[in-house]
Amino acid sequence: MIASRCRSFRYSGPSVAVPALLLALVVLVVVGCGPGTPSSVWEEEAPGDPSELRERMEEVMDAQGIPAVAVTVVTADSALWTSAWGVADREEGRPADTATVFRAGSVSKSALAVTLLTLIRDEELAHDTPVRDVAPEVPLENRWTEENPVRLVHLMEHTSGFDDLHPREYAVRDPHVTLSEALEFHPASRRVRWPPGAFFAYSNAGPPVAARMAEVVEGRSFEEVVETRLFEPLGMETASFRLTERVEERIAAGYGPDGRSPVPYAHILARPSGALNLTVGELGIMVRLLLGRGQVDGVELLPESLVAWMERPATGPAARAGLQAAHAFGVTTSVEGGFPFVGHAGSIDGFRADFGYLPDEGVGYALMANSTAPGFQELRSLVRRFAVAGLDPPAPPATASPAPGFVEAQEGYYERITPRLELTRFAERLLAVVRVEGTEEEGRIRIAPLLGAPRELVATGPRTFRDQGEPVATVGFLTDDGGRVILTGTGAALHGNYAPVATWGVWTRWGTAIVVLAFFLSGLVLPFVWGFRFLHGRSGKGGEPDGRRLAGELRALGLPAAAAWSLVLAATLPLLGGPDLLVRMGTLTLSSAGFFVLTVLFAVLSLAGLLQALRVRTGKAPGWARNHALFLSGAHLLILVYLALHGLVGARLWAA
Repeated sequence: MIASRCRSFRYSGPSVAVPALLLALVVLVVVGCGPGTPSSVWEEEAPGDPSELRERMEEVMDAQGIPAVAVTVVTADSALWTSAWGVADREEGRPADTATVFRAGSVSKSALAVTLLTLIRDEELAHDTPVRDVAPEVPLENRWTEENPVRLVHLMEHTSGFDDLHPREYAVRDPHVTLSEALEFHPASRRVRWPPGAFFAYSNAGPPVAARMAEVVEGRSFEEVVETRLFEPLGMETASFRLTERVEERIAAGYGPDGRSPVPYAHILARPSGALNLTVGELGIMVRLLLGRGQVDGVELLPESLVAWMERPATGPAARAGLQAAHAFGVTTSVEGGFPFVGHAGSIDGFRADFGYLPDEGVGYALMANSTAPGFQELRSLVRRFAVAGLDPPAPPATASPAPGFVEAQEGYYERITPRLELTRFAERLLAVVRVEGTEEEGRIRIAPLLGAPRELVATGPRTFRDQGEPVATVGFLTDDGGRVILTGTGAALHGNYAPVATWGVWTRWGTAIVVLAFFLSGLVLPFVWGFRFLHGRSGKGGEPDGRRLAGELRALGLPAAAAWSLVLAATLPLLGGPDLLVRMGTLTLSSAGFFVLTVLFAVLSLAGLLQALRVRTGKAPGWARNHALFLSGAHLLILVYLALHGLVGARLWAA
């Protein structure tokens, strides 16, 4: 039913840009594996007043081409400053103001979380309610279901074990699809990969299931549940998960990374994960609610105990290790400038959003923009810096001494074992590797990523550590049910869940990858070498006509060279098709069909090239060419097996 309604649309996902294919995935993993870099904003003097903040934000907007922003800085009692400026719609020339509606992306999950807490308050749901007890019709695959079912808290803390949404799901555009229809469309992303509650892996597939649980217990759509339980009590008159008439009248136009290319409104399939529309003032009301520990403007929506519970992880390695800076029930704690901000970021095609607050200091902010252009993080840092002006960061926890010999026992290499999307595992096995080392100073460790500078961490407990610029522990060691050591992190030095890997194993895979890559690159160069020699009519050794030598080299190396280029085209063709990478790969398009055909062609040419290399060992081809063909074909065979084992050869992403 839904498949027949599929249309092309732009959707980068309700969170950070979602990985898709080969080259794009590799770039994503490389960026994600390195440690965070403190913003230079925190090294400068804080903006002294709103006019100075606006001036500094406008400099970033002009440099990056961001059309419009909206910002509010709040306390529990009031909005200290709310403003919006820039161009809401370039075509209409409409300026942005505080009544302009923006899209909030994954901030939607926080609104859903607050709504679910009202159901927990009324005892219609509990944080540990299994999905099967409320919505058994939701298709999901969990081989641990009898002893360890997927529960509500797993869905909202991203510890369900679900994969992230697949390209096929991102490609559905239908404003009329119901949540139950959306959940029936592609259950493959809800295949539980490890016992629920064991590990964190961000997944947009979880919140829609939680929203369905709310629908069932309330007997109405989740949009209606959020409307009556959150939006109406707080006076959020415009906020909606759909493109209502009121939203359509006020919504800003969205723009792509260049800040100028218009992006159509995306009616996404997973609405509870990223479809929220609202003004910055309305988002500020929700921030004030959380700062007020469940109360705002005389409205008591939640008990303080539920707000406090919402902010601390209850499942996953971070909870077991005692890390505060981690993803909790619809919000996450991230450290910047020495302050642990609680909040959530969001991104959807054409828009970025973010909110954060400091419960102890009593201040928070909301920020929204109508472009995915670079620079949003710098804008956020400026707003955060302004919000905490005059405040001292909380004192870091006292240093501690791990048990004697503990640090030495943890030294070695670790690999990330819980990719957000299984499609990226092939790259993470090579790139998401860190080394843990002891330091000369007792009670400290050094974490060195494959790419980027190492960071030194200070012990805060027997098994927990913090970066020297962090006020809370962000890295911890724990042991899983099988006795395996797990290194988990949520800060600048480390992000994700890592398990030990033998040093020889790491160097074997890296060494093999380097050798294979070298031969692969040599196959790409060959056509240019042949073309140059052909055009210049050079002769071979002893006056032998180069044409004859070229024929022999082509006989030996033609198929391997073609195989190398087929894989390059498979990786780059989707990226050259313009925006909407996930959407184009999730539907049958030139990009997705080309990827399928070219990866199959790579397999055929690799095998044919190997057979040809073996045949010409005694044929009429230069000896170096015969040897090169054999090694190049062997390299291609290793690449083929590796990609095939990870499901990338002949992948039909529009159907998978």
